Amino acid sequence: MRARLLGAALVVALAGCSSPDVPDIDTGLPSSGVSLPGSARATRPVPLPHHKWKTDGLTCPTLTASSVGLTGAGKVTNSTAPKTVGSSIDCSWANDAATLHLDTATTQTAADAQWLILSGALTEELKGVGEQAFISTDTGSNEIQVVVRSGNANLDIRLTATDTAASAATGGVKAMRDAAPAIATEMLGSLVPM
Repeated sequence: MRARLLGAALVVALAGCSSPDVPDIDTGLPSSGVSLPGSARATRPVPLPHHKWKTDGLTCPTLTASSVGLTGAGKVTNSTAPKTVGSSIDCSWANDAATLHLDTATTQTAADAQWLILSGALTEELKGVGEQAFISTDTGSNEIQVVVRSGNANLDIRLTATDTAASAATGGVKAMRDAAPAIATEMLGSLVPM
């Protein structure tokens, strides 16, 4: 009998612990909730689209950035064309001194959602390129990232200072950063209006 009473008391005690009434205390520390990197920036406004680009027949652009060793048509390294969501193409120049991942979406909503993710980690705006663009600092491996939005297209560009492009003699990463707006604008030039 005593064991039953002890067991019943334990059940009652545990039931009372399952939903304790603990007040919220402001500790000044960050919330223990899950947050994704750049989530505070993910709420920045998405610019209105001024273009509608074709989602099929994507090609690699031709570059003329000879000051950093990037000239000629890009080499296709991958492409997809699922007609329901859009298309993508990956391009490379000068042994990966420049790479481009270009996505075109069939709906503006999909392009906007992708843009928030793509641009979420970058904070430095790159003026005068597309409807909105951001650029990173040197990531530590002589590489910078540029992301560009234009209507239903999103571009993810990586520029790397290598022996064949923007070498120390031509300014390295600084030369790539200086050339980034012109390179990104040329890459946008490969898009075909709808």
